[in-house]
Amino acid sequence: MNRIKFETKVLHAKIKKQGVSNMNLSFEADNTVSDSGILHETDSNFELHSVSNQDLIQIFCQLENTENGVLFSSGELAIYQSILGLIKFGDHILVSKTCGYTINSILSKLSSRIGISYSYFDLAKPQKWESQIKANTKLILVETLSVPSLEIPDIHLLKRFCETHSLILIADNSLCTSYIQIPSDLGVDCVLYSNLNSIEGQFNLPGGVILGSDQYIEKIRKNLIETESNSSPLYGNLIVRGLETLAVRMDKQSSNALRVAEYLEKKQGVESVKYPFLASNSSYELAKKQMRFGGGIISFSMEGGVVRGKRFIESLKRISFSPKFSVRTTVNHPASTSHLSLPENLRIQMGAKSNIISLAIGLEHIEDILEELDTAITDSKITFKLYKNGKSTY
Repeated sequence: MNRIKFETKVLHAKIKKQGVSNMNLSFEADNTVSDSGILHETDSNFELHSVSNQDLIQIFCQLENTENGVLFSSGELAIYQSILGLIKFGDHILVSKTCGYTINSILSKLSSRIGISYSYFDLAKPQKWESQIKANTKLILVETLSVPSLEIPDIHLLKRFCETHSLILIADNSLCTSYIQIPSDLGVDCVLYSNLNSIEGQFNLPGGVILGSDQYIEKIRKNLIETESNSSPLYGNLIVRGLETLAVRMDKQSSNALRVAEYLEKKQGVESVKYPFLASNSSYELAKKQMRFGGGIISFSMEGGVVRGKRFIESLKRISFSPKFSVRTTVNHPASTSHLSLPENLRIQMGAKSNIISLAIGLEHIEDILEELDTAITDSKITFKLYKNGKSTY
């Protein structure tokens, strides 16, 4: 039999029977347990999911092709305790220079509190990686897709490098999700989700997870400072319901995003556009090799710099300003929101220059998205009036 496709797997992931044995049902119905381990009410179209946190781990492992995992009540906790479980006092970590604010913030705290050191490396300059390895380097941490830089790591190359130097490779796959990319199939030792928003779909649930082989997950479990997720009983159920629509959501958001990126690239007044599946992108070939689609995030800048960008954002009507991603299209200015607290040099290193705008493309009809962007670009034009003394204003 051919390997089951992702779209089918998310709907029929098998949960071991202990996942349903503890359910306490208070209604009378002709209830049966399907071979997927999920309870169904056979007399109607109603479907009841009763999924524990361990059930959710089982589902994640099937989707990510990993052996085990640990679920946490927040993405920050997932990063923090995963690192603590895999390294010790005095160890050194190499982290991609474009990794997001949360990862950088946690590494800074770990460095100051428990003596773990870290340094940045450039994914685009593999010839320099060797010189950045120290005798106490134990782990490399990257994101499969970083915002706003939209930089992509060459996972095969990183894996070979890690094997040569006996390093653990962790990749945060939060933006891509397992539908767009399965890092464990490419050689990553541990797959991290520092947020589950894209998976859940409504973008309002906290949580994080680390997935990998039993060898690494057991190390993390033994070093837990806090217990696993103690979230609401609805938590696992909502995540599973979100998973069922993950493929169709990512299909739509990715196809919309590609159309928007191609439109922006040709639009007068737009200075630069970054999107993994744009043929002009420097990482295009790598993206096509590792990713199913380009995802829903676009970064771009406009002629006229920060002033033009501000006017553009203010001209948008339906597209709301938000640093969070959603099923609705949102716009963000990373330098003044998600990356604001970072020093300017670090913001620039992470791709959050002051003129960069990020678009998180949603599920609206593509023509409506393009029409609103076109209007905002036109309305944000800066016109100059020249005075006799040679000075200009707008």
